[in-house]
Amino acid sequence: AVVSTQSTGGLALYDLMLDCVLMCWPKLTGVNFITWRGVRRDTNQYNKGDVIMFTHFLSSSKLESKGKQFAEIKKGYPAENKTLFKINNSAKSRYRPKDIFTDPDMTMFPSEEECLYGIGAEFRVTDVTNETANNEKYRLVKLSLI
Repeated sequence: AVVSTQSTGGLALYDLMLDCVLMCWPKLTGVNFITWRGVRRDTNQYNKGDVIMFTHFLSSSKLESKGKQFAEIKKGYPAENKTLFKINNSAKSRYRPKDIFTDPDMTMFPSEEECLYGIGAEFRVTDVTNETANNEKYRLVKLSLI
C-alpha cells in the first residue's frame, strides 16, 4: 500500500520554492546517515512494507533526542499519538535530506541540527514497533529512503 501524506494546503507555493532551494543551493549536500522525526498524531495506518510519499517538505534531525522531543514522549499524551520515525538515508536518491545545519543562513534553530527532505520524498516502512522510554509508550516507525 502507498500512503500519501496531506499537503500543507495554502503553503504549497512556499513548499515548491523551498524544494527548489534545497535542490539547487550549492552549500547544501545530501546526507546518508540516520535522521529522526517525531510527530504527535496517530500513525496506525503505517505497516511494514508500505511506501510513504510526502507531498510537502519534511524536517528531521540528526539527533534522536530532538525527534523524541517533537513527539513529546513524556507524560500526558496517549501512546498512539506519539510516533518517532527513524529514517535510514543510505539509498542513493535525489531526495536525500539536505543538512541545513551546516549553513547558518538556512536555519533559525541550529540546536535542532535539522535536515530537510524535498517534496515527493518516498520511504519504505521497514518496521513498526511499540517502544517505551522513561515509562512512556510510543510507536517507532523505521523508514528507508527510496
